[in-house]
Amino acid sequence: MASSEPLVVNERNAPKLSSNCVASQNCLSVIATHVAMFCVDGSISGLLFWGKPDDSDTEALDAVLAAAQQRTRPQSWLVDLSRLEVLDLRVFERLSSRVIALLSASKGGVSRQAIVSPRAMPAVMTMDAFAKVAGGAPVCSFADTREALHWIGVADGGLLAQLATLPTSHDDMRWLTTEFRSCLERGHVESVKGVARQMAMSPRTMQRRLLKLGTSFQQEVAEARLRRAKELMRTTNRSLKSIAFEVGYTSPQHFSATFHQQVGLSPSRWRSEF
Repeated sequence: MASSEPLVVNERNAPKLSSNCVASQNCLSVIATHVAMFCVDGSISGLLFWGKPDDSDTEALDAVLAAAQQRTRPQSWLVDLSRLEVLDLRVFERLSSRVIALLSASKGGVSRQAIVSPRAMPAVMTMDAFAKVAGGAPVCSFADTREALHWIGVADGGLLAQLATLPTSHDDMRWLTTEFRSCLERGHVESVKGVARQMAMSPRTMQRRLLKLGTSFQQEVAEARLRRAKELMRTTNRSLKSIAFEVGYTSPQHFSATFHQQVGLSPSRWRSEF
């Protein structure tokens, strides 16, 4: 869309631009090679796509969809497609279905939905998806991310600068998903110094790199334990107590409580269903 003027769907219900934009700490998380999610104050959520998304990106969205549906529903949504380089219609259709699922989970609690894309086709397709699940909420398309953020009530607060760094984060994301996580799962090492030594870097550098990617050493260790526990429950008949100690939990009770908190099911229930 060439103009920076917003295209408004459900214009009759569209509230006026607010001067009271939210200025707060941003939560930005790269979840795949070409996809990131962000939230502001827990009330505004967004999806960012860049480069040439592929099937691995849709799989990553599948992995976070269930968790995202369990969180507090946002008041506004933004989907930014302005950094896409190539549009593969098959992949875009799959990505759109995931976006629709996220929007549907928030249906009834969303006051505004915005789409950013200078390319006519993605904007039209995503606007259509937004309109289907809007439930009467206004849906707008913008050519400029800053204007879209302002419209949904977000002061920049450094968020634009963060978003601009995403296309250059591919190497960091690849390091996280292949080298770092493989090191955790291969060596069963859970100390910062031990993993940093295996990664041939200082603990400070490693933790700074993890922070840049929206995660932490403690979070990665917790997720590695969970992945390993799921693998053992799927592929062996070992007792839950044995698995709990094997993957590093301090007790079966700790394992059960943590698993239920992260997955939404008890280990025994998850094992029986999956």
